[in-house]
Amino acid sequence: MNLNQIMKHTGQHDFSKRLIFTICLLLSALSATSLQAQTSTIEISGKVTDALGEPMPGVSVLEKGTTNGMATDLQGEYRITVKSPSSVLLFSFMDFNSVEETVGIRRTIPVTLEENLTVLDDMVVIGYGTTTKKEITGSVSSLSSDDFKAGNVTDPLQLLQG
Repeated sequence: MNLNQIMKHTGQHDFSKRLIFTICLLLSALSATSLQAQTSTIEISGKVTDALGEPMPGVSVLEKGTTNGMATDLQGEYRITVKSPSSVLLFSFMDFNSVEETVGIRRTIPVTLEENLTVLDDMVVIGYGTTTKKEITGSVSSLSSDDFKAGNVTDPLQLLQG
């Protein structure tokens, strides 16, 4: 008798086949789970509003550290797919303070943006750019319609002549 005949006779042959089949099945399941974990993403949605509760269209929503981003729609709503629960969403809009939100276990993240109330300095327009009033070393003057010379004018530059 050879080994196969002995195993068949004692019933161990079927056990070995089942054991090998079970091991292969477990390895397949583990590799599929591992592959799914590597490629899984999280879909996050929400609405961006201002301090009065009004929707804010056009707000930039960006997954921090990536180029993954989008803008809110006309109702201030967004839907973005991120890589993991540790992803951070950055919400920004001109003249509003930016807000960062970590995703965590949340799938809906509503955001309220507050106005940035920083006051601008006096700005002066010069021939090729702008600067602040305190940085100018020359004279600054302003003109009104009363300063223009009245009379027969054929050229707009004549209005500025003394």
